[in-house]
Amino acid sequence: HTPLLAKNTGRVKHAAPRGARKDAGPSRRRGRRRSGRRRSGRVSGVGSFKEKEEGGTGKSPLRVAYNCGTMFSSLPGHRHLIRELVARDIRSRYVGSVAGLFWSILNPALQLALYTLVFSLVLEVRFGPEASTGVFALNLFAALLPWMAIQEGVVRSARTFIENANIIKKQRFPLETLPFSVLVSAVVHQLLGTAVFLVVLAVAQLGDFRFLVLIFPLFGVQILMTYGLAALAASLNVFFRDVAQLLGVLFMLFFWVTPIVYPRSRAPEPYQFLLSLNPLTHMVEAYRFAFLGAPEPSVWGLLYWGVLSLGFYRLGRFVLDRTRNQLVDLL
Repeated sequence: HTPLLAKNTGRVKHAAPRGARKDAGPSRRRGRRRSGRRRSGRVSGVGSFKEKEEGGTGKSPLRVAYNCGTMFSSLPGHRHLIRELVARDIRSRYVGSVAGLFWSILNPALQLALYTLVFSLVLEVRFGPEASTGVFALNLFAALLPWMAIQEGVVRSARTFIENANIIKKQRFPLETLPFSVLVSAVVHQLLGTAVFLVVLAVAQLGDFRFLVLIFPLFGVQILMTYGLAALAASLNVFFRDVAQLLGVLFMLFFWVTPIVYPRSRAPEPYQFLLSLNPLTHMVEAYRFAFLGAPEPSVWGLLYWGVLSLGFYRLGRFVLDRTRNQLVDLL
């Protein structure tokens, strides 16, 4: 090195080698290279694991599939909120009413009396060659209770996001609790009607309680299907406001293509296969068997209903999870 004399000093300083950086030594240069790698999140031009997993979308497809496949995974953490929503729904429905919660029993009883009058006395529809009008009423009520719960849970859930838009927009709200609370409210009314129905069966001595334990798995499959359809209807109705109106027409159609006011054996032979494709047909027959002991449902029909219910649930949760952010923006 060529010694240079510092200006106004007697010290000698050496010139740095050509091509070397004056402000950074070897250790500092290595530290800068490492920090640059940490900031870029890449090593040797390969993307980080997080970017490869998420695919740049911000949410892993594996995570979405896992959330959709976990049965009611997020609902137990919001049980207090669901309980308050259900209580608010029941109170608001019967506020100022004299009969109050008694309407949940009186309403299906009036429908039962009307259908029994028209189909049993006027049209002489029978559930069996020697069945009486009372037997017709029991078969009708056993099928009417789950049908009304499904119809109420799905149709009323279609507008639940729109009706609660103020709550959803103000804070990070768990959307899945709204259709589930409507479902629970409908099931509460079904349980009240079921309790009255069991008392009537016990007094009239017309029920077969050997298979009554089947009600619990039937309730589970019914709730699974209803929640999936409710979540799907609530999500789609935000994008297409005609969904709520269309559901009323569809349920009116399905009421007559489901053997509720008539036995499936009364349908013409070409339509027997179409009735078997309706999953609600197997649900109705299963409830009748649980309460009355007849007719015996098809095992394959019950499996068909269970698989479709699981499919409806996953479809509803999938649509709700994928459209969650757009729903909040549109509301």
